[in-house]
Amino acid sequence: MVAPGAWSDLKTRHPEALVRELRSFAERGGPFRLTALDLAAPTQEDAEDAHALLRDPLLADWLLEETELTCPEGGEELSPEEAAETVCPNHPEIDFSETPVEKTTFFVHDAPPTRDVRWVLALHGMNTRGPWQEELNWRVSMTYGRMVPVAIYKYGRVWSGAVFRSRQHRIMEELIARIRRLAGETSASGFGDRPDVIAHSFGTWLLGHALVSDPDLRVGRVILLGSILRPDFDWSRLIRRKQVEAVLNHHGTKDGWVRIAQRFIPCSGPSGRRGFDDPAVLNRPAEGFGHSQFFEEDVLPGLFEEVWGPFLTAAPETLPELPGLARPPGDWRRGRWRLTTLSSRCTLGPKVDCRSAS
Repeated sequence: MVAPGAWSDLKTRHPEALVRELRSFAERGGPFRLTALDLAAPTQEDAEDAHALLRDPLLADWLLEETELTCPEGGEELSPEEAAETVCPNHPEIDFSETPVEKTTFFVHDAPPTRDVRWVLALHGMNTRGPWQEELNWRVSMTYGRMVPVAIYKYGRVWSGAVFRSRQHRIMEELIARIRRLAGETSASGFGDRPDVIAHSFGTWLLGHALVSDPDLRVGRVILLGSILRPDFDWSRLIRRKQVEAVLNHHGTKDGWVRIAQRFIPCSGPSGRRGFDDPAVLNRPAEGFGHSQFFEEDVLPGLFEEVWGPFLTAAPETLPELPGLARPPGDWRRGRWRLTTLSSRCTLGPKVDCRSAS
């Protein structure tokens, strides 16, 4: 795996087009073998610059260098012993002292196949129309080099409505219906019926409770930002029921809003600041980040390159190896003070507990 921040660092030392092309090889998954000329050809950059990139120390543990020896006449591959002979074993008329053996340097990466991103659903926060979703759409299309549909779900501004359980339930039902409709369309178009989901703030609450409310609802991988779900939310059960493939909780350590939200929004909690207790969740702290800092113009592109994109494409067995993961300091306990006039019980309808999928 390329070290955290390496792609950004490489762009400061090598032509950006070459770095982007090399990263596209990485994100296609599986092993690959290429020369500097192979890398440079689509970019119109020099092969020498490509060679310098491929030999960069940041890639030393990720790429292996191999030299292939071939006959200058027939192109057959030669062993080191055969190349050391005076003449070619396949073409005795070829004198290597006059026509030297051709040497080609290959750079090889061997890895398990990465996961394919089929389509993405973006859910914005409570009091914003989510301009970050348009930037995300652009970032996805630029990263994968092919069409990856990004559905942007907008439910408007719901600051007061989020406090009322009836309004929460109505928006949640609308989300379930939207996902089902989109899943039907994408499945018919060959993109599959499970979206990967990137959700922020109240969007995390909607997604979690939609999955709890409807056991037949299915999504792929989930990225939570500024989550206001309870830290004891039972993601493990959703994963066991195959409603969710994997969960990354990218949480800001200075997110003050999630601590306030739990006092007013039923069935909520500060998972967007301290992480989830559930060991099935991959918690990644963002040191010093506030509630919406993930979406700043100079921040989002780097986060997608270094954190979100790798999570979406990593082979399942490599997910626990993603960099920057950390466990919460201890089990969460809900504070005593909360707005009880609108939510005397932490439920969302019949037999739906906001902590579990039971």
